[in-house]
Amino acid sequence: MSDPWPCYLDPMLDRISAVWPDRGVILLLRHSVREPIRHMADAMTAPLTDEGRALARELGRRLGGARPGGARPARFYHSPVPRCIDTARRMVEGIAERGGRSETLGTREYLAAPYMRDPARAMGLFVELGGVGFARSWCRGELEEAVIQDHRDAGRALLNDLLDEHQGSEPGTLDIHVTHDLTVAALLSLVYPVGDPDFPWPDYLDGAVLAAEDDALTLCYRGASRVLTEREDV
Repeated sequence: MSDPWPCYLDPMLDRISAVWPDRGVILLLRHSVREPIRHMADAMTAPLTDEGRALARELGRRLGGARPGGARPARFYHSPVPRCIDTARRMVEGIAERGGRSETLGTREYLAAPYMRDPARAMGLFVELGGVGFARSWCRGELEEAVIQDHRDAGRALLNDLLDEHQGSEPGTLDIHVTHDLTVAALLSLVYPVGDPDFPWPDYLDGAVLAAEDDALTLCYRGASRVLTEREDV
């Protein structure tokens, strides 16, 4: 990533500002820029780059600047993978730099690919097809369910986990869940054609915004909103 501020982040921030603080918002976010993964043994341990740390901090700054005085703290959850933890940490720093408040509520297993049923076979296919190729094949229903859960079932389970975590929150709560591109894609696949070759794949710090609006729960990605379910409390 060469652009110091990727333009695809602006619609995400605009969407959060449009629906918050009057209503709760859930942001499912891919981690920031990481070092290249040259060997599968490094897949879990590849750290953020210096650029990735700076970008995550800047995103936190922009979120902190968008939060009015007295707003409830942003709540962070993350995958147990170190680069997700580091992304959340840098965003927390950025929010604090702008006078905002946040709290980190720790690891959640639903952010760590629980849909992988046979991780060894899945990793073999990942190497064979490439990361995005593997993901698009999954979202087209081309992978065996013995290897990985059906993407729609994975997306629905993830949605339920996100809503359960948010249930009972005070109005104006912003929940940020830091995870991986495949997990973001699972949620998006409920209403977007993620398997299509021309669908914009979740990039670093790309996010899906969930919010209750009018009589429906909506999912917004890259500025395009889709109705996800009938009215839910978010």
